[in-house]
Amino acid sequence: MKFIKDKLGIKKIFSGISNFFVRRRQWIIALFALALLAYAGYLWYTYIINPQWDESQKQEYISTKKNEAVFNQQKFDSTIGEITMRKNEFGNNANDVPDIFNLK
Repeated sequence: MKFIKDKLGIKKIFSGISNFFVRRRQWIIALFALALLAYAGYLWYTYIINPQWDESQKQEYISTKKNEAVFNQQKFDSTIGEITMRKNEFGNNANDVPDIFNLK
């Protein structure tokens, strides 16, 4: 029993496992990268190449794209006017501001 306990000790088991991963870490990383690449390829194929939408899903998508943002020329012009006004106010001389603390 002591022989089995010495051969299968907790430290020896964890040491063996860690040695296994240290010796084969390049293969493990390569297999993980390959699995990740395969999963990305599967997702790409499923959602981009072969989406398999039925006609109602296509029409719903098209209708949502029609209701997107519409350019409002008046709002754009008013915003540009406000920006121009702020630029002009920023360019004014600071000496024109009234002295509220009566320091002069």
